[in-house]
Amino acid sequence: MTPSIEAVTMANLSLALDAAAMRQQVIAANIANANVPGYVARTVTFEAVMSDAFAATPGTGSLQAHVAPRLDAAGLPQAVQVDSEMAELSLNQLQYQTLVAGLNKHLSVLSAAIADGKS
Repeated sequence: MTPSIEAVTMANLSLALDAAAMRQQVIAANIANANVPGYVARTVTFEAVMSDAFAATPGTGSLQAHVAPRLDAAGLPQAVQVDSEMAELSLNQLQYQTLVAGLNKHLSVLSAAIADGKS
């Protein structure tokens, strides 16, 4: 049976919010460990999370598989650069706020449909 568009939308928004929350945790850990000798910055690849989500059944799979060491152009582990992490943090917050706005819009459309267009 094909899932409804509402179920797919909610599953994808939920996954995207989970990925943004995970990215927030990873960035926070990178900043917290910036002065720890030998600590390698980690990253969350949002695109990999979403491509796996579209290939799988909604609500399955693990986001943890997409947390990996950050590598430089030569493929070597990269140390934490606080300025770069702060920029990533700001971008992630913007993405998260956009996703929440999209979820709110989706829920308001459902609410209007339930109320049969009456306010």
